[in-house]
Amino acid sequence: MQNEPTSKIAIVAIVALLVGGVVGYVVGNSGGFARGVSAGVAQEKASAVAKQKKVADTAAKAVNPFQPSTTNPFKQAPVNPYKDVKVNPFQ
Repeated sequence: MQNEPTSKIAIVAIVALLVGGVVGYVVGNSGGFARGVSAGVAQEKASAVAKQKKVADTAAKAVNPFQPSTTNPFKQAPVNPYKDVKVNPFQ
């Protein structure tokens, strides 16, 4: 009979933990979980958009080989490199 108060306290503690766990599960799944997931998805979408913008800005700053330049690399080349070549062997 000496363990009776201790066992009652232990049973009350176990029941309180079980009730607290069930209440936390129900409250968490009722609205908190959905809001957390939607907030996480929105955060990931914003992060993806920011990364795409950063990549686009970096690519825009890179040298574009198709961009018209002010220098002409063929300026010193002859106009017709084949003008001295004989095409007709019978002439």
